[in-house]
Amino acid sequence: GGSLAAEEFELRYFSTREEIFLTIFEAEQGKFVQSLIARLKRIRSKEPADAISRAWVEVALKHRGFLDLLPQLSTSMEKNSSVEQIVHFKKLAYERFGGLLQTLEHIHPQLSLEQWAFVAQCAISMMAGLWPFTNPGENVIAAMQHPDVNRTPWEFEPLMMSGLSALIHGMSQAKG
Repeated sequence: GGSLAAEEFELRYFSTREEIFLTIFEAEQGKFVQSLIARLKRIRSKEPADAISRAWVEVALKHRGFLDLLPQLSTSMEKNSSVEQIVHFKKLAYERFGGLLQTLEHIHPQLSLEQWAFVAQCAISMMAGLWPFTNPGENVIAAMQHPDVNRTPWEFEPLMMSGLSALIHGMSQAKG
């Protein structure tokens, strides 16, 4: 059992609980980005914006560990980690996202790398915000069903897909 941790993670000292979660998140993020790049490379479309959005959401939903930890990244994990841990994490994350941005630009070259970077930042922010809202606890679900509220809970898939698609289409209309 213990050798798995040593194989998966280089041996590091953690000064806080959040640094452990940051390391777990780093692994989940790597799996998400790798899967997303592989899925994006299969897109064959003359109008790739919606296909990219669909692929992004499908891959995200297969990486629930990533989605569950993402909202905690800036509010907890990074706030309570050492500069060294954050530097290690950010360096790796930016390398991974560089590969993702190049893949996106290759599939949809109407947007520049800078525009894709903006889209990706917004998409990550949307995921971090939407995921907790669309996966509420039992009390929130009960409150939503209460006659005084009577609202349908938000759904991640259609909101994320529409938001990301609108963002890509909007950036295509923007100059430079």
